[in-house]
Amino acid sequence: MKSNLSYSAKVKDYLCSKTAFEVGLDVTNPDLQEENKCTKCCAKSFFYGVTLFSKRLDVETMTLFIENEKLLEICTYVMIQHFLAVPDVRRKTHGRKERFEVSFKRDLIGHDLFEKLYYEENNFAFALECEDCVKYFLRGAFLASGNACDPSLDYRVEFVLKDDITAHAFKSFIDAYFHAKYTKRRADSVVYVKGREKIEDFFALIGAERFTFDVIEKSIEKQKMNEINRSCNCERANIKKTVDASVEVRQAIQKLRDTGRFYSLSDELKKTAEIRERYPDESLNSLCQLFEGEISRSGLSHRLKKLVEIANDE
Repeated sequence: MKSNLSYSAKVKDYLCSKTAFEVGLDVTNPDLQEENKCTKCCAKSFFYGVTLFSKRLDVETMTLFIENEKLLEICTYVMIQHFLAVPDVRRKTHGRKERFEVSFKRDLIGHDLFEKLYYEENNFAFALECEDCVKYFLRGAFLASGNACDPSLDYRVEFVLKDDITAHAFKSFIDAYFHAKYTKRRADSVVYVKGREKIEDFFALIGAERFTFDVIEKSIEKQKMNEINRSCNCERANIKKTVDASVEVRQAIQKLRDTGRFYSLSDELKKTAEIRERYPDESLNSLCQLFEGEISRSGLSHRLKKLVEIANDE
């Protein structure tokens, strides 16, 4: 049965399942091995990536706004395991959409973490302790505020943010790995990466290798379709050219008959005209086979052009 999930939702579901195993929440994923588990610093980097793009801060409280229930479970697990904090979770309905509001009190999550998130929200270096932290930080950011286009339509990954300052800071950060671009979409600030190779690299970096191969496959499919279309267009153009040429020659022959000049033609031109009249839809190669003597395609083409030239010579 065909899935109703968008392409972006499929990528996020895959990453959530993978992250749940890697942080230790889900130990039953058959596609992953024990060596795929991430370190404590990487789990924290993932949490930072989520919180920096889905939070609201005030002096005493941080609130995350999360739509994906699996992502909620992961963030809650990481907070309990690595920050020793139990959040207050509330389910909210906004129109037809549901989301979770996850709140932490300052005294629960620790003054140091709160200060980093409150005062250093546009300096992402604090979230990166090892080389793999980049992967988990960007993965968390993508799950919190990212979208991926179906590669059969476009090669594009974007991050939708609520303020320009964070957007420009994030663009500067991601520019170290991919050349990103910035734009405004109504009230939102959008940082995006565009291009097949960049999207392949982005998916590989955040651990969505399955979708890297998907982009490659879609690219090959597009290339094949483009080749087929070019071939069809070329064939259509050749057919049109042949038909137009045939019509022009037949009109020239009819003009020669109407003006009484047909019988003054040379025998070879009269024979050529009669064969073309008798077989109006045949190609030049096929017409060549209908002559008693041997004639080349270029030779036949020359005769037909000569008929047109004589007809137009008033």
